[in-house]
Amino acid sequence: VGGLIGYSTQAVSNISVATGSVEGGSYVGGIVGCVSDRKNISNCNFNGNIKASGTYSGGIAGYAAWQKISNCSFNGNITSTASYSGGITGFADVLTIE
Repeated sequence: VGGLIGYSTQAVSNISVATGSVEGGSYVGGIVGCVSDRKNISNCNFNGNIKASGTYSGGIAGYAAWQKISNCSFNGNITSTASYSGGITGFADVLTIE
């Protein structure tokens, strides 16, 4: 579950959410729930709250694999009853954050 995108195999860029709230099970992110296939996330901002009842929750992406996250910010709270939660991403696999 993503604030704007649930699952993406494409680059995600230039998205800003001034005030938002995202609630879901697993793979919950302010901008995107899950992004993979070596696609980057850039220039994204999320201001709001994330609530997850499952694994992988993050302010920008719930799960991010094989890419770079750059110039992104999160301002809010994350509430999760499971593991793998983080301000930018809940889970990072072969990831660069700038």
